[in-house]
Parts: sequence; structure tokens; C-alpha cells
Amino acid sequence: MNDISRIKNLAIDRYHGDRLGDNGPAHWDRAWENAKMLIPITKANATVVQLFCYLHDCCAVHDGHEPEHGPAAAFFIKQNKKLFSFLSAVEFKLLVDACAGHTFHQLSQSATIGTCWDADRLDLGRLGIYPQHAFFSTQAAKNPAVIERAYQNSIT
Repeated sequence: MNDISRIKNLAIDRYHGDRLGDNGPAHWDRAWENAKMLIPITKANATVVQLFCYLHDCCAVHDGHEPEHGPAAAFFIKQNKKLFSFLSAVEFKLLVDACAGHTFHQLSQSATIGTCWDADRLDLGRLGIYPQHAFFSTQAAKNPAVIERAYQNSIT
């Protein structure tokens, strides 16, 4: 088992919300599928983005409004820093910052952080929300075909 698989399993074990709910592992997998559409265009750090997809909601405890779950995920990552020894210091900081900030409806100029947040936001269909391009950081995520593909994936 590689490092990312181990970390994903740790995130699943850590997750106290409904595993079949809106913020659970199925959402994480869809976010990663969205990210794989964006990364070739944005040139984001794929390792950081994949880790974000599996960790950003691991500290959520319910499917409702819970903005503190992003900073809690960042804290969880910092507490388990040795698990991320394969990341450079810059990559580790990007991961922490992406998780910490993803719940605050902001945009990022960083290709990696922007790709993280956009991959997550492209899955808003799970909440009955059609993603709007104004809330995306990257041009890749603003592509109507990308939005529609992600939306269809999020509602099936």
C-alpha cells in the first residue's frame, strides 16, 4: 500500500460523519476525479491535490454548515506530519493551507490550492447546487463542459 492509500484509509478512519453522506468518502473520490480533469491544464501539484481530496473533509462531523472542519483538517495534518515525510516543506504547506482555507468561499492565485478548491466545488451537485464559474479559481474549472461533466457525476 502506498503512502496516499494509507493516508486515505487514515482519513476514513478519522471521519466521524455519515460515511454515505454529502461530505464522506464518495465525495472525496469525486473530488479526485474532478481534479484529474483539471491538473493537466492547471499544472497543479498532483500529489498535494490528491491528498487534499482525501483529507479536506476528514474532520467534518455532519453534512450541514460546518466551516471549522477545514481548519480542523489542517490541524489534523499538522498533528500527523510524519505521515507526510514524502512531501517537501512547500508541498506540506500547500496541503495545510488548502485544507484550512477550503471552507471560506475564497479564491486562490495558487494553481495547486485553486485546483484543490475547484475540484471540491465542482462536486456541489451532491448538495443540489449547480456549480457557478464565478466561484472557481482556475480557468480549467470555469469550462462549461468541465462543470457539466462534474455536475452530472455528482448527482448520479
